Parts: sequence; C-alpha cells; structure tokens
Amino acid sequence: MLKAYGVREILIILSIALGLIFLQSTLIASIFPRLFFTPNLMLLLVVFVSFYSPGYSGAVLVFILGILFDFSSGLLLGPWAASFMGVFILISFISQRILIETAPASFVVVLLCSLLASVVYSTLVFEVSPTREGIFWILPLEALVNAVLAVPVFALLRKSLPYRFRGSAAGR
Repeated sequence: MLKAYGVREILIILSIALGLIFLQSTLIASIFPRLFFTPNLMLLLVVFVSFYSPGYSGAVLVFILGILFDFSSGLLLGPWAASFMGVFILISFISQRILIETAPASFVVVLLCSLLASVVYSTLVFEVSPTREGIFWILPLEALVNAVLAVPVFALLRKSLPYRFRGSAAGR
C-alpha cells in the first residue's frame, strides 16, 4: 500500500525541484549558450517520483511540479503540467514491471518519457505560439541527452531523498 507524502518529503522534493529549475534555466544555459536546448532536469525528477509513487499522492506532486515548471518558463500555464501528467500515466502503467535501478532501464524509460513530454509540450505550445518547423529535430537529441543524464541524476536523487525512495521501485 502506498503512503501519502509527508510534509518533510514534499518540502525536500520541492526544494530539489527549485534547485533543478535554477540549474537548468540559469547555470546550464549560461555555461553552454550555443546549445539549442538544455537538458530537462525537471523531467528526470518527475520520472523518478513517478516510479516510486505511482498513486494519487504521486500524481498530485507531479502536477504541482509541472505547474511550478510552467511558472518558471513564463510562457503558458499548463503545458508542462499536462506533459508531466502524461509521463506519470505512462510510468504508472509500467512501474510494477521495470526495475528503475538498472542503467539500461532508466535510459530507455527516460528516452521515451522525454520524447512523450516534448511532443505533448510542443503540441500544446504550438497551438498558441507557432514555432519554426525545424525545431522538431532537436527533440530526439534532447531526449538522448536526458536519457544519458538519467543514470547519475537518479543515483543522486536516491541519496538525497527520504528513505521511501531508496528501495526498489519494482514489486511494490
């Protein structure tokens, strides 16, 4: 049976989310100004939380993370929340069958989730603000970078998050 998040766990996850937003939007963007994209570190947090808490409390937390990311983007309110909920739904279906601690599994799952989130986000944003057609070639490259970063980021998250995230996500 899945337990709801405690206040301490929520504050830790939100603090990590704010740190990832800062890292993604300022530090990485200023260190690598010529990149066409920055790795979506928030997506990695969403995938991680979704694997370890596929229930109601996880869905609410993922939605809040999406809204927080929408606020930081400054474009629209809702596209990242919808994208992250799509990722959460996908992971909630497969989380009982995959051991996320293995590097190949986390690589493949993050690759697929990154593509899904980017397509959903781009589709929702394109309705309001049409972009150049050539921008879509970047999505697979960004997904690949996110997948490569998943292994070390998941290891760091396992060490920094509360005890409930340190065990196996499979077979809950």
